[in-house]
Amino acid sequence: MAPILPLLLSLMLIQEAAPAPEAQAEAPAPAAAPAEVEYPVPPGAPEDDYGLVAWCFGALDGHMRLYDKVLPEVTRIETEIARIPGAPPADMQAYKDQRTAGRDTLKLFRGSMEAAEKASAKPISPYGAEQLKRGAGVWSTIRDTKDQKYLAREWMSWGLPGRCLPTAQKLATRSKLFGTALSYNARPAAAPEAPAADPVGDAVSEAQAAEPTVAPPEDAAPAEQPADTAQPEETPAPDLRGPQ
Repeated sequence: MAPILPLLLSLMLIQEAAPAPEAQAEAPAPAAAPAEVEYPVPPGAPEDDYGLVAWCFGALDGHMRLYDKVLPEVTRIETEIARIPGAPPADMQAYKDQRTAGRDTLKLFRGSMEAAEKASAKPISPYGAEQLKRGAGVWSTIRDTKDQKYLAREWMSWGLPGRCLPTAQKLATRSKLFGTALSYNARPAAAPEAPAADPVGDAVSEAQAAEPTVAPPEDAAPAEQPADTAQPEETPAPDLRGPQ
C-alpha cells in the first residue's frame, strides 16, 4: 500500500498555491484620458466666441493701460515684500515681461477678431466694439481711485481669464477654414470663348504658304522710289520700367 501522508501533503500544497476566489478579481480598467479643461465664462462676458474674444481684448487692454500709473506703487510694494526675511528679491523685470506678453496676446486677439469679421456673412464689428468696451469697463470703477495702494494691489492680483486664449485660437482657426471654404465655393469668372474656326481662311493661308517664291532676275532694274515721298520719323518707344 502506498503511503498516504505524502499524498495528503501534496494535495495541501496544491490547494495553498491556488488563488482564492476573492483574489481572482479582474484588474481595474485603465483610467480614461482627462477631458480638456473647460474654463468658465468670465462674469459679465458674452458666451459667444467672437464677443468673448472682444471682451477679453478690452479687459487686457485696460489692464495694460494702467501699467505706468501703478508701477511706482507696485515697485514700493515689491520692495517691502523683499525686506521680509526669507522672501525673494524684488523682480521688476517680470512686470516688463508681462507687458511684452500682453502686447503679443492683444495681437492674437485682434487677428482672431479680424478673421471672424472677414468670414462673417454680415457685419459684426459694431458688436465687437461694444463687447470690447464692456471688457474695458472692468477697470472703470477703480482706475480713477485716489487710493493708489488699493489700485496697485488690484492690478497685481488680476489675471487674464483662462477661457480667453483657447477661445481666440479656436475662433481664428474656425474663421480661416470658413473663409477658405467661401473662396473655394465662389464661382470663377467665365473664360472668354475662343474665336470660331475659319476653314476658308485657313485654306487660303496654307495655299499662300505653299506657293513658291520667285526671285527677280539679276539684271532687273530696281523700282524707282517717288522723289517727294517723305519717310516717317521713328517714334521712340515709351519707357515703362517705372522707378528703379
